[in-house]
Amino acid sequence: MAFFTRIRKRFFTECRLISSGRFRRTPGKTRLAHFYRVERAGRRLRLVDLPGYGFARVARSERARWRELVEDYLGARPDLRVAVLLVDARRDPGEDEELLLAWLAERGVPSVLALTKIDELPASRRNPRRSELAGALGLPDERAVATSGSSGEGVDALWRTLSRFL
Repeated sequence: MAFFTRIRKRFFTECRLISSGRFRRTPGKTRLAHFYRVERAGRRLRLVDLPGYGFARVARSERARWRELVEDYLGARPDLRVAVLLVDARRDPGEDEELLLAWLAERGVPSVLALTKIDELPASRRNPRRSELAGALGLPDERAVATSGSSGEGVDALWRTLSRFL
């Protein structure tokens, strides 16, 4: 599994994707690929946190190096089963998200959209927002999951969705 996110990596621990990790408060500090072992339902998985996507304020040359690292990593991983794009449910996806999903689709890597911070939307807006963002990114509804790291809402649904690809 590869995760792409603009949000703080603490989401991984709050959603029980990994049990522990060291995280910084400042966005854009991930400079290398970070690997985590995950055991879920008796299966051993590897979660990869990749750099260069999001709010990092770095030179274009640094961002170009990250892009090369990410593309080389993803391109050389025939065992990569799924990519997860985490998007704040309160904001609209940008061109970066659209390009990333297109790039993954060209390579046959299935993608799942995990909407984060869903608990910050009124309950009546959660499912419509999930469908709206899935449609905007060209993903079927069943590949979009609304989650909240703080409340735990949607975490089990996310794991069920991911398990279809593992």
